[in-house]
Amino acid sequence: MHIMTQVKVFEKRSDLRKSNNEGGRSINLALSKRGIKALEEVGVFADVKSILIPMEGRMMHNREGNLTFQPYGKEGQHINSVSRSVLNEHLIEAAEQEGVQLCFDHTCTAVDLENTTISFEHNGKESTEHFDLVFGADGAYSQLRQAMFRTNRFNYQQFYIEHGYKELTIPPQNQEISPLTLMPCTFGRGVSTCSLHFRTLTEALHAHYFCLLKVNVDLYANQDILVIALAGPFNVEDLVVLKNSCTA
Repeated sequence: MHIMTQVKVFEKRSDLRKSNNEGGRSINLALSKRGIKALEEVGVFADVKSILIPMEGRMMHNREGNLTFQPYGKEGQHINSVSRSVLNEHLIEAAEQEGVQLCFDHTCTAVDLENTTISFEHNGKESTEHFDLVFGADGAYSQLRQAMFRTNRFNYQQFYIEHGYKELTIPPQNQEISPLTLMPCTFGRGVSTCSLHFRTLTEALHAHYFCLLKVNVDLYANQDILVIALAGPFNVEDLVVLKNSCTA
């Protein structure tokens, strides 16, 4: 039985199909059987299957320059890397085809659980939406989580970890295998991520590691932070469901 429900999605960022700015996290997603099954259920997997990059394991680079390959599973097994932006485009298209109303450039400013309303800022103007059910996926500094924080028996803890990360672009040099590459910091393939303690983001580190890859990196520009937010329960009766978010 198909239940007709009016669904609206409010997104803080612009429509990535109309903008060159991807926003958010550009590091690729690792997609395994669980994610593939979910994409198959919504009819999207066939569209993204051709852009998957198989990752058979990790390639470890130690400080002496030695390489160690660590397979993810048995021979022939692998997980997949997929572009977040391309995957999101397919999901957006699928949602629109199902009649979902997408509202971009809407910043959530407040949530009133008692009156079941959510306030948004859009192009300098405030608006209010009433809801019957809300799924919150508004990130580490969630307005919905803040509203839930004021309900009874809601537990919340937040702390910043001592590591930040830096996105890098490293052209692959070995086309025969597709490993996730790990140095004394962590790399993916293509658009990559270096995860390091903030105190170690120095020019000396750059000279010691990145010059070997012939990669020009400004380690001090656009460093991203990581914050862990622990919260629960994830719902308020039958009104709100909060997606667990732990990064910023």
